[in-house]
Amino acid sequence: NLILVNKDGKERINSKECMKVVDMAIRQEKNVDAKLLQWIFENEQERMAALYKQQQEKINMLSAQNFKWQSPIYYKLYPNNEFDITVDGTSGLGIEIGWTKDDVLVTGFREVADGGWGPLEATGLVLKNDQIIKINGVDVAGRNMDELGELIQSNRENTKLRFRRNK
Repeated sequence: NLILVNKDGKERINSKECMKVVDMAIRQEKNVDAKLLQWIFENEQERMAALYKQQQEKINMLSAQNFKWQSPIYYKLYPNNEFDITVDGTSGLGIEIGWTKDDVLVTGFREVADGGWGPLEATGLVLKNDQIIKINGVDVAGRNMDELGELIQSNRENTKLRFRRNK
């Protein structure tokens, strides 16, 4: 049996740490307690629901301010605070990006060629400091601005981006 306790002796551990322990146990072919796996599943479901609620609250707030938001062509939420959005980027995406040592991040938003809000900002789902992981299915790690531009240009009408929400 695998029992995880914090300093005060209560059976508690955060989801990210717990997933590491379970992954390690599985790789070492050790048995993992079914109750622990259930707890992880329930915790992940709660976290995903909270993220969805946060995104819906932002959409509602913007709608109340007469914001003309638009639905993405495609949207899918994944574990680990990741989500895919596909938008029509023919007028541009309307985002500013920056780099850290390892990541490509949304650093801000700007108007697109027609003077309106960009399609990513208009969905209400992308926030400043979200990490861009993939563009049109290609990992962006280690790529420069020209390469990112080429990835976006490869399918402007259906530009698919995967983001990770950093807390």
